[in-house]
Amino acid sequence: MKKVLFIDRDGTLIKEAPPTYQIDHFDKLVFFPGVFQSLSRIVKEFDFEVAMVSNQDGF
Repeated sequence: MKKVLFIDRDGTLIKEAPPTYQIDHFDKLVFFPGVFQSLSRIVKEFDFEVAMVSNQDGF
């Protein structure tokens, strides 16, 4: 059985953009440093699939 890590996007993978804290345009999209390296390590070393989730009404 494949292991899956469901990880919230807002405040975990990407920085939330003040003042609305909504990512409603690509210009506001900023990933935290090291996110992709860390996710890659989880996939390779621990054999996880990764799924990004969000409950925000942005894109």
